[in-house]
Amino acid sequence: MESLSIRNSMQSLSIRNRASEPAVSAVDFREAGTNADELENEENRTQPKSVVAVACLQVFLIAFSYSIVIPTARLYAESLNAPTHFEGYVVGAASFGAILVLPAYRLSCRKSWSATLVLQAILLQLGSVLYSLAKIAKKIELLVAGRLIAGFGGAFYPIFQFLAEEVGVRHRSSVVSIVLVGRSLGFALGPAVAAVLVYVDFNVGDLAVDKETNGGWTVAIACGIQIILIVAFFPRGGGRGGGREHRRVEDKANQ
Repeated sequence: MESLSIRNSMQSLSIRNRASEPAVSAVDFREAGTNADELENEENRTQPKSVVAVACLQVFLIAFSYSIVIPTARLYAESLNAPTHFEGYVVGAASFGAILVLPAYRLSCRKSWSATLVLQAILLQLGSVLYSLAKIAKKIELLVAGRLIAGFGGAFYPIFQFLAEEVGVRHRSSVVSIVLVGRSLGFALGPAVAAVLVYVDFNVGDLAVDKETNGGWTVAIACGIQIILIVAFFPRGGGRGGGREHRRVEDKANQ
């Protein structure tokens, strides 16, 4: 009798527990299916070839602007009576400048991708022009200042943040690989182009266009073309910039 009573009590408890469980409705299944579809769409997201090409050119230009001055930096510094090994500061200033602006680019990317890239190109252009004008001014300070300002436009962060947010995981690896090819070509072709430009040597009044300043002028012209391409093809919207946690907050706010 005691065992029968215990069995009846357990059955009664089991029935009450099942009754207290929420029923799974058809709406729940539909919501689950919708979430799965949204997740799949997110993973399959990609960008047009024109956008990927502009992104590739942007990182190419950043790497190119860094490496094109390396072969002639020593001669340029010596022509301005700079101290021995001053070319190390000239080359390194660009990387230092890129580090300083990372927090600013994090905020800028949330506002507009295209505006951020245009800003980068303008800074690269301005820094390159100042670098080339240092010969007229005969100021080694202008030489370093030009490279520092170019460095402000030389951060890779905006492009790779764009790829992380706007390209789904199923396509991200291939797109990033293409963009990295652009960066490698920029580092490789910079010194090679500098070697060719040593044969370009002329003056426009007091303005010197020679092997020491050609790198700056070349980058400045390339930046002008890149600005046109960014405005024409690159997305104007901004990013989320905060990773998964930021997405969760956005999702909750939209519910």
